[in-house]
Formats: sequence, structure tokens, C-alpha cells
Amino acid sequence: MESRVSDVKTLASHENVVFDPNKYHKHIGGTATCTEKAKCSVCGKEYGEVKHSYSNEWKTDGTNHWHECTICGAKKDEVAHSYSTKWTTDGTNHWHECTACGVKKDVTAHSGGTATCTAKAKCKDCGKEYGKAKGHNYSAEWKTDGTNHWHACTACGDKKDITAHKGGTATCTNKAKCDVCGKEYGKAKGHNYNFVYTKSTTRADGKIVKKCTVCGKIAATSVIKKPATLTTANT
Repeated sequence: MESRVSDVKTLASHENVVFDPNKYHKHIGGTATCTEKAKCSVCGKEYGEVKHSYSNEWKTDGTNHWHECTICGAKKDEVAHSYSTKWTTDGTNHWHECTACGVKKDVTAHSGGTATCTAKAKCKDCGKEYGKAKGHNYSAEWKTDGTNHWHACTACGDKKDITAHKGGTATCTNKAKCDVCGKEYGKAKGHNYNFVYTKSTTRADGKIVKKCTVCGKIAATSVIKKPATLTTANT
């Protein structure tokens, strides 16, 4: 049987021999480098192309970006940066970013805007919220209405410690005063009137007095005249 390997090794090259396509086809073997083609392991002929190993990550400088061979540093796909007109941001800075490789320019700290009790300041350039909200500043004094009392934020009016009035004692004319905030609440009780009678006598008028049984307030007094004195004529 014919030995293909021994036959090949006696030949100077593939070019001058017509091979059986079922036995031999292309140069084989060898390893291409960044600067040299692969050498056929059968005939020693260089073949194919040089073989760079380009990274998928972009390499950059201030002007361009490119893919670089991880072995020899050769470049391909080198083009100038193309910066977006929109700001890219984080919690501290904003910048314009290359749409291809992500390199940054115009990196600037957020500034301007005014934080509120509940919201961070918004950067005057990019609109990004940054920093911290101020938080509420609650007054130690009570705010009140007819039903509740609470502590209010001096900046935004937000309420905390909302509680219904309690305690105190209403009188006939005054509402009860809350034991916590001192605000009058509810209703006065109103007077509870009763009529006090004093009979007239032959010597003094009597009276009818409309008087509150709780506080003693006199609302009205009516006089009951004493009986008229009868004079008997002498005969």
C-alpha cells in the first residue's frame, strides 16, 4: 500500500505535484503569529495569513479608540471618539460619553439646585438629583385645630405626632382646654337654669330668680310685690 506521509516528505513542495484530492488538499499544521504566517507541517511552506489576537475591549486615548492585539499591540478599527450630546451621570458627577467605547469627557461635579425636606437637589446642568434631602425640621411648639394638635415642619409644614385633644374640663361658658397643647376644644356645657322662688310677705316683696345651678349665674329676676296694706276707716 502506498504511504502518503513518506511520499510527501520526499517532495520539495506541493506546487509541482498533482495530488489525489482524496488524500491531500491544503497545507496543514504550523501556527501563525502576529507577524508570520503558519508553516505547513508537511512541506514547510508558509500559508494563510498572519494571526493577531484582538481583544473585544476598546483601547483608548484622548482622541481615538481601537481594538488591540493582546500579543503584539497591533491596532484595528481605530476611529475618533463620537461623544453623545446627552449627559451620563452618577451620584457625584456628569459627563459626555463616547457612544462606542464609553470614554468620558467634560467630567464635572453636580452643582446648583436646592434640596428640600424630602427631595435631593437637582443639578443645574444635567438635571440629576444629587446629595441628600434636608429632612424635616419640626417645631417644638404645637400647631392645633379644633380637634387635634401636632408638630409641624418649619420648612414645608409636614405634620408629625398628630393627636386628638384630651383632658381639661368644660364649664358653662368655656370649652375644655387640652392638657397637652392648651388649645380649647369641644363645646362649653351651657348653663343649667332653675327658678328660685322667694315668697313675698306683708313686709317685703318676694322674687323669682332664674339661676344656673352650676355656676350661679342669674339670668333674670322677677319681683313678687308684697300685698298692699289695707287701711280701716274709723267710724
